[in-house]
Amino acid sequence: MSCAARRLDEELGLQGLPLQYREQVEYRADVGDGLIEHEVVDIFVTRVRSRIPVTPNRDEVMDVQWIDMADLEKRIRQRPNIYTPWLRIYLERVAPDQIQDSHDACFVIPCF
Repeated sequence: MSCAARRLDEELGLQGLPLQYREQVEYRADVGDGLIEHEVVDIFVTRVRSRIPVTPNRDEVMDVQWIDMADLEKRIRQRPNIYTPWLRIYLERVAPDQIQDSHDACFVIPCF
């Protein structure tokens, strides 16, 4: 749990959120230029009911945006290549059970 909390702070500037362990995921993903990423990660989730301020570390995070789950899923279907392979994998495994309300926000926090 401390790894997930540390990464959440280091990558998004978020502290003090209650984290729940969800599951471990192993995946292989083509990341382009003949490279394959093979990872085993522990997934933690947290919920927030409002759009709390996020301060992304630009060395780690390209972009952040608050978006409801239905809109995110639609965008991924329309333009999957603009999202990282692991986002699609994590959401496929975690999102259906974690998001009951389209107004919930959910961070998916991989912890290596």
